[in-house]
Amino acid sequence: MHFLTTLLALAPAALAAPAVSQPQPGASVPEGFYLTEVHSDGTLVRTPLDDAANLTSVSVSRRTTSENPAATSKLGKRFTDCWDWYLDAAGTDRGVDTWKDYLRTQTLELRSPVDSNWYAEYINDGVSVYYCINARDTFGSLNLEDFNYALVQMDANCRPYQASYFRWDGSAEIVGKASVNDRVCRG
Repeated sequence: MHFLTTLLALAPAALAAPAVSQPQPGASVPEGFYLTEVHSDGTLVRTPLDDAANLTSVSVSRRTTSENPAATSKLGKRFTDCWDWYLDAAGTDRGVDTWKDYLRTQTLELRSPVDSNWYAEYINDGVSVYYCINARDTFGSLNLEDFNYALVQMDANCRPYQASYFRWDGSAEIVGKASVNDRVCRG
């Protein structure tokens, strides 16, 4: 009886407690860049890429920073959402840093096919840091300025290492941080 009374007394505090880290069941996915395709039936096809340079083989084109026209900010409303779980800090930091290293010298440009959505992701310790084209047959590009802007928006609206994403209004482009098994980029 004493146990039940104690449990009932603690219940309100437990409900008010902040979200805890979600188990990382996808932690066994090897570290690296992947191109992930989301089919209409929900099936995911993850294609590992040997290194970031191989993102070129699946992108529309790759331009070096010196070839890029002057960067322009995407205008319009922005949307950030935070999920109720937290990610492995080391996996998140490694994913963010690896994306930044890649984007320092090139812009990633992707076009999703007509029958699926695509996202490029870097996976480490069960964490996916991703850039998504969240519509079929749609083009998008990501440079370091856009990536950093999205990170600042997520960090301003969500707690550190909280799973979250950012998108520009009217755009199919999303930058996010999630567990490798979270359902992202579903259109």
